[in-house]
Amino acid sequence: MDLQLTVESPRPGVTLIRADGMVNMQSVELWEKRVQEEARKLPKALLIECSKIASITSWGMGVLFACSGVLDKKDTHLILIAPQGEVFESMRVIGLLELVPVAANLEQALELVESGKA
Repeated sequence: MDLQLTVESPRPGVTLIRADGMVNMQSVELWEKRVQEEARKLPKALLIECSKIASITSWGMGVLFACSGVLDKKDTHLILIAPQGEVFESMRVIGLLELVPVAANLEQALELVESGKA
């Protein structure tokens, strides 16, 4: 299963990356490039839709850790949307969910951004 990434802007200043597939050794370079590219634009918030990620390697999660650290210093919020099953559990075990807020859906993520609670 290939990794498909699409980028959209659901609101001004908010970037949404929709990921579909596996973040593995074959796709992690694309994952890293796209996440870093969008983070460099310093939106108010960078949302990553995770519900269709079938699996993610530790390297793929490392990209999110690094992105979170950089964005926090720039007052930009990173929010993960709906990681499922093993992906959610892996993110929890590695400690990513202690640093990055998780929203159940896009609407909840946008509410977190607007309320400043992200």
